[in-house]
Amino acid sequence: MKGDFSRIKFEKNRKFSGVLHQQGRVLLDRDWNEQVDITVGWQDQVARDVIGSRVAAIPMEKYDSFRLKENTVTIEPERIGFEITPGRMWADGIPLILEQPKTKRYATPLDSYVRGLDNTVHYAVVLEVWRDAISGFQMPKDLIDPALGGIDATERLQTAFAFKYFEVADANIACQDIIAVLDDYISREKIRLTVEIQEGYTGLEHRLYRIEIADLTKRQDATMFKWSRSNAGLAGRGRFDETRGRMKITENLQPILNSESKHFYLEVIEYRSGLGYWMPTFGATVRLVDSEIFEITEIYLNRTQESNEVKDEVFFRLWDGIEPIGNYEESAHLEAGIFIEFEQTNSLIRAGNYWVFPVRTKSVEFKLPIAPLPTSANPHGIDYRLVPFAIVSRDGDVIDCRKPIPSLTKIAKCCETSSSERFRLLSTWTFITIASVLWTYSIVEITLAGLMNPGLAIMILIATLSFAGWIISKVPDLLSNWMKNVHTVQIG
Repeated sequence: MKGDFSRIKFEKNRKFSGVLHQQGRVLLDRDWNEQVDITVGWQDQVARDVIGSRVAAIPMEKYDSFRLKENTVTIEPERIGFEITPGRMWADGIPLILEQPKTKRYATPLDSYVRGLDNTVHYAVVLEVWRDAISGFQMPKDLIDPALGGIDATERLQTAFAFKYFEVADANIACQDIIAVLDDYISREKIRLTVEIQEGYTGLEHRLYRIEIADLTKRQDATMFKWSRSNAGLAGRGRFDETRGRMKITENLQPILNSESKHFYLEVIEYRSGLGYWMPTFGATVRLVDSEIFEITEIYLNRTQESNEVKDEVFFRLWDGIEPIGNYEESAHLEAGIFIEFEQTNSLIRAGNYWVFPVRTKSVEFKLPIAPLPTSANPHGIDYRLVPFAIVSRDGDVIDCRKPIPSLTKIAKCCETSSSERFRLLSTWTFITIASVLWTYSIVEITLAGLMNPGLAIMILIATLSFAGWIISKVPDLLSNWMKNVHTVQIG
């Protein structure tokens, strides 16, 4: 999560259930944030265990939730368009809500290196879900309190989702088969990072560094990373002056002026309704030329022409630099005694992959250990969850991969019988009990009659056996009804 946090270190294996605040003590940001992690992690795991993992589950009572409308499918270069009905869903246990009616959405390639569509194949559409931190400056009307002077006091944790697609060679592939493809994609070797501080951190303040793969325009050949001393927590709003290649800072000016540097990598983040999530749309190196103006020096990302959504002001985050990963294929100095090295041979590299690590200035001695530095470490995030959503043919036909689930109160029928059913069961058992007594009495009569009149005994025996056969024929139905209505739970 991006933000001005002191530490990000939640370890599930410690089995914490909550955070307890003691009276008279300072409440730290990391304590509050760890409580959020504990709660969200518990909720997700319970939902995954109850509803099921790797499925796009919808409430049976709201069967139209997240339904891909078949007659709205359009196959375009590098994307598939369709309409989605509003509703609720659990994707790998994570709850999703879509409220807008007749929402038009677009699926983009799952792998960023897959370009173009071949109309001779089918496509598997999958739902990609992750969690993101929303700054107050992204939604200032809702999250910034004017009484506090325009400070972004807190952020919000938001569940984001996107539709992705990949090619399917076999037109007869089933939804369940998509999971194997997703498992193979997730298990691919990922880029790794090693961080070393050889002679102590020489910075003047304690920091939480963030290194993240940059999102660049498609024409960029080299993979690059951006880095921040404050976990990308320095953000604000601004207004472009395109004719002069400048941006005027309109919100959060003072923290920017008080930062250590006058040179930044500025990244504009905008919400794209067609995709349904926040994404980088512009990135450039800038320098602060006066008290409130950024001058753009080199552009690395520009998607501003891809949308018709014109905004007077935009939200931006400031990073302390952007550099090619190729410059750090062997251990090299980043700054202030920090050395980093990337391992990327045939590895999966996705924009947004990140690592975070705290550093402490060597001018102060700490007896308590801090989090270990990344050593040949996989990215710390983003934690994407992928579930099958639909299979789309080149003609626009759709195979639905959603799984309807009934409410727990409607999948069990146990231990309940009506008053008429109870009366019928009681009457039947009473009848069999009386018949058993009469049968026993008949056996005694047969035995006595046999001693006195053998012919009469034979007649009584035939009548008794006939009556017993009729009684026996009723026992299976009785037991079946009894087991069905009293002793078993019937699912479905």
